[in-house]
Amino acid sequence: MHLHSSFGEDSIVLDSTEAPFSEKLMMGISSALITISMTSLGKGIATSMRSDLVGEYTELLTRVGKYEISGAKLAIKNGWMEKPPQTLDRRN
Repeated sequence: MHLHSSFGEDSIVLDSTEAPFSEKLMMGISSALITISMTSLGKGIATSMRSDLVGEYTELLTRVGKYEISGAKLAIKNGWMEKPPQTLDRRN
């Protein structure tokens, strides 16, 4: 049985040279996915009964953390990261 799928207009390749999504949006999505993966690795470390996997997860967690730090530096450089809440300077 051969079923034909219909193709919508959104599946056509265009000649556009402009990125469809902003770099800031893609950085935010990447950061969220990295956070999810670090959480999953932490859960894996906490629940694994195999010591060899704990070592692998720990090494991978370190590598992902370094990747996230480089992403944070890039976000700071481009002014995409919001300034964290500050305490009031009561002396002034």
